[in-house]
Amino acid sequence: MAPTKRRSGGKQTTKYTPTQPSHPPEYYVQSAETLIAQSDYSLAQKTLLVGLKAHPNDNSDMRLLLGVVEMELGDFPAAKQVLETLIPPSPTAPSPPSLDAYFYLAQFNEDPRAALRLYQSGVDLVVKALKGKGPALAGPDLSEDDLKKKAAKALTAMVGIWMTDLWQPEAEQQCETLLSHAQELDADNPEVLRTLASVRISQQRNDEARLLAERSWAGWKDLDPADINAPSTEDRLSLAKLFLELEAYPLSFAVVQSVLADNDQDVEAWYLQGLGYWEISNALAAGKVVAGVKETTTSREVMQIARNCLGTCKEVNCYMLYRGSVFKLNHPVQLKLMVGQNYPDDELRQQAEALILEMEKKGFRQTIDPDAALEAQLNMLEAAGEGDGDEDEDEWEDVDHEFEGIDDGHTDDIDMS
Repeated sequence: MAPTKRRSGGKQTTKYTPTQPSHPPEYYVQSAETLIAQSDYSLAQKTLLVGLKAHPNDNSDMRLLLGVVEMELGDFPAAKQVLETLIPPSPTAPSPPSLDAYFYLAQFNEDPRAALRLYQSGVDLVVKALKGKGPALAGPDLSEDDLKKKAAKALTAMVGIWMTDLWQPEAEQQCETLLSHAQELDADNPEVLRTLASVRISQQRNDEARLLAERSWAGWKDLDPADINAPSTEDRLSLAKLFLELEAYPLSFAVVQSVLADNDQDVEAWYLQGLGYWEISNALAAGKVVAGVKETTTSREVMQIARNCLGTCKEVNCYMLYRGSVFKLNHPVQLKLMVGQNYPDDELRQQAEALILEMEKKGFRQTIDPDAALEAQLNMLEAAGEGDGDEDEDEWEDVDHEFEGIDDGHTDDIDMS
């Protein structure tokens, strides 16, 4: 096409107006996915905005990814604006509507009832598709098993809403119904098993809860962290909390170590590990026998380990707070995301500081030599499980092994109606 010319200040300039986009939609989608995998959300955002301008019609995949990027950047109003264009009653919603859009919108909806409706709409899409009574959702990139996993995950999220925001007389029955449905879809799903274990704890059926939690752990403990079926850090820490509540300390430590192996600056992981050792120390001080701890281990030895873990939790949290104070001048959106994800977590820091203060009153200070601190942990763990059966011994061996081893207002010029 011939260039158009104009004169400005006596100087000739050339402006090219292409008759068609230079790249197909798939180019922008693939580029954005690569950038998202690299956690470069700002560049992914810019790439998708360019793609949406180039392709104002055939762009549902780009819109979904843009919604994800906005969530990662902490701009939830912008994410909501984009994602709502992918579901009815939006005239730009594809057919069938975006399953993921329903679930993402539910995740950050502040109205629990509205969140339940969004999750249910997504689940209904899957159920109808599996029964052949609705639009087909499965394809080359999404098998029927994948659909079942997505729906089961959504059902467990609905259980979480009932157990927290909507704990009412009918909540227990609602949880049982939802989890029964989730098991029908994906019986061995680790997240379903963990959620069911949580319900059993609330019902004081701890023996059942422990069996379910152990099945959940067994379902993913050998997976590579990069595996698509590996649970998120949040899900793993939720399982660690369940094991702590059940006083299954070896299993809790093993789960925590799987998190620290991926990110040794996870505040909550260090806190849960310290809390577990603190509980063991108090139990030993009260004359109780703790499964997996050798008889010669003293309460003071374990308390020192707890002090080291909680000290690390506090140090990591303060470091992230410092990074945030420096970061915020040039990256306000990213800082908002850190705060939105409770990382750094002031509540955990305060809880850790309260326990540290109690320990310091008893004369415990953080060990300066990190190698000595690690050796103390290993010394306690090496002899653990003696006389408690093969299962407990295997649990502690797992722990031993783990120890070794941006512009604002960016959507204003895009037609999202």
